[in-house]
Amino acid sequence: MSRVIHGRDQLPAGLPSGFPSIDVSGVDLTAVAIGSADEDAVRCLLAECCGLVIEDARRDVLLEAMRARMATVGQSEAALYVEGLRADAAELGELVEHLVVPETYFFRSPPQLRALDTVVLPDLVERARSRGRKLRIWSAGCSSGEEAYTLAMILTRLVPDRSGWDLKVLGTDISLNALAAARQGCYGARSVAPVEHDDLHRFFTPLGASWRVGEQLRDLVDWRQHNLVSGCEPFRPGTVDLVVCRNVTIYFGRDTVRGVIDSFHRCLAPEGWLLLGPSETLWRLHDGFHAVRCDDAFVYRRREVPPVVTRDAPGPTSDRYRTEQPPPLPPPPRPSRAPRRTGDRGAAPAPPPGRGKARITRPSVDRLPAPGAASGAGAPLLSAPLRSSRAQQRAARMAGAAATRAALSTGAYEAAVSLARAEAKRHPLSGEAHYLEGLALVNLGRHEEALPALRRAVYTDPGHGFAQFLLAVTLSGRGAAGEAARAYGAAADALDALDPDVSAPELDGRRVSELAALCRLLARSPASRRGGEGSPGPGEVRADQT
Repeated sequence: MSRVIHGRDQLPAGLPSGFPSIDVSGVDLTAVAIGSADEDAVRCLLAECCGLVIEDARRDVLLEAMRARMATVGQSEAALYVEGLRADAAELGELVEHLVVPETYFFRSPPQLRALDTVVLPDLVERARSRGRKLRIWSAGCSSGEEAYTLAMILTRLVPDRSGWDLKVLGTDISLNALAAARQGCYGARSVAPVEHDDLHRFFTPLGASWRVGEQLRDLVDWRQHNLVSGCEPFRPGTVDLVVCRNVTIYFGRDTVRGVIDSFHRCLAPEGWLLLGPSETLWRLHDGFHAVRCDDAFVYRRREVPPVVTRDAPGPTSDRYRTEQPPPLPPPPRPSRAPRRTGDRGAAPAPPPGRGKARITRPSVDRLPAPGAASGAGAPLLSAPLRSSRAQQRAARMAGAAATRAALSTGAYEAAVSLARAEAKRHPLSGEAHYLEGLALVNLGRHEEALPALRRAVYTDPGHGFAQFLLAVTLSGRGAAGEAARAYGAAADALDALDPDVSAPELDGRRVSELAALCRLLARSPASRRGGEGSPGPGEVRADQT
């Protein structure tokens, strides 16, 4: 049962308050042993109450955080700490803060802020003029407040005279400590460094070595504690004009992210805007938004009538995408060299297809030459039995892939993993088999296991654009920003080589050029290249979609 993170005076009824007293004199609490059962219990508690997914890659981070909190509360027994953690929601919030360390500052991610300043907020202000001059902005996961105050600054520049206007920015966060810092509104030199000189002296007042937010901005911003996973939405349906939630969902599992985006969709007004982090997208996660490109950033706009999806896309999607029997997708093409004819030495070998010029279509069994048929003007390259055997092998691979995709489409992910692994064992050079194994594992949240499968997929089939894309998404979620950027670039190149009219379940009815454009954008985004801005830390899950 989900619970909201709340204060000590709002503990669930019937549960003990605080931690059992125990003598800890002479005990080094920073080195206390924590058993796997206690560790797993805390993982489940974090996922249930906060939506945080702590994977194996972040196990040491979790254990370090638990030991730090145990030392703070004076508890040397891990089992007793877990018992107290279940009862004390405020302590759970403290543990969350150790795991989710925010790095934030004013005007973070300039391309996104330019999109807000030049496209999104001017559009909202203009539309608000004709409907009561009322505007509501939600900074979800606002941390210590820099983002919400940044939005207030931009809004003040666009509406310098607020008389007759009803403008409000709401900043919400799960952390009471972060909200306290936001209300205080005092920031160091590093946080305010990106603020232009004129704005700094217009909107802030110096306070020793810090800068304090002035009343002009404070009057625009309200603060509220809110749990995105289990908390009631802070707005009535259809009343928010812009939701900004950047680098928050990277800590959540895929199903949790989908629920959070559903919440945003309900709160947003018709044609309202949603801004996620630089490397966070909605590709194949939610069909209630469409992406709007703004130079080097993209923002989402609420769809009024979601498009009808007629093909299933097995993988991480909601039931709205599913059909009873999705059409099987043949394995993607594998680059090959032109065969050499022994009887025609004078003919020059065919040049390899140029990147971005030649169009590749996915192979189909019915296009294979019939056994015994000549391949061109010369003599047959292979004997009829050998050609027949290869055709049969290809047909078998396609049938195996279709069976795996059918399991994916019904949500039978464990079965899909088994089918894909069996297929990969039979055909170790089948990039599609390795890709489908990785896709099923991603759906199960087993990203550490998915990575090797996806690496095998792109190694055996570098031209598999969807495998390159999923590898990039997974790498980005592990904090490997540089490698993720390269994979996004490889995905864009591979997708560009496909026929522009290719139909694939992964596209959800969209054009392959749209996914290629998204990959190219993510490949050159600062977050993908550097790994700092908007990139998740090791073990964090990111839902990359568009």
